[in-house]
Amino acid sequence: GMSQIGAYGQALEGKSGPEIASYYYPGTTVAAVDDSQFVRVNIADKVATVGFSVEALGGTPAPMFVYKGDLSPEVPATDAPVAQVLAGGELNFFAISGTLIGSLVDPLTKESSTLPSEQIWTLRWSGTPGYPGEMNIVKMRQGAVVRKYKYGQIQVKFIPPTSPAIQGSIIATTTLRIHSEYLRGIGEVPSSWPSAALEAQVI
Repeated sequence: GMSQIGAYGQALEGKSGPEIASYYYPGTTVAAVDDSQFVRVNIADKVATVGFSVEALGGTPAPMFVYKGDLSPEVPATDAPVAQVLAGGELNFFAISGTLIGSLVDPLTKESSTLPSEQIWTLRWSGTPGYPGEMNIVKMRQGAVVRKYKYGQIQVKFIPPTSPAIQGSIIATTTLRIHSEYLRGIGEVPSSWPSAALEAQVI
């Protein structure tokens, strides 16, 4: 792979982004490609439980919509959402006794209701193309660890147990358009670095 500190040093020496990338990947060339495709990124791998909530970046937060199945990010949902997660509420998933349990916490009463039994769920919000409203951040909680996501859509998938002694597990992924969402959101190196080092990192 590319040495990030090495890329930083070469950028200070006046090398361009393509020159830096080609140095670390000899025999390759840098060429224009269609970067409008989607990439699916693992954000929680084989966990027992995971929770989601929404937070507004400004104004009144729009709800997060919960759909059955694995929806293509390029296709609008044809069915109504099974549930909506409002600000102050939470959607929790548990791998228990060989099945996936979804639980929705009401923001006002704090009472929980159970979602129908499904193996895969898709979560969409104002950061998903075609979903207007005040921009939200989706927060994913695993125990004490909270991660935030602005764009894309999230899939929650149940992995069945491989033996009676195992409860099963959950994999969560986020699907992002490469150019306008994924590459703009990564934070591999400081933004204050020379532009050539940033360009090499993107390549």
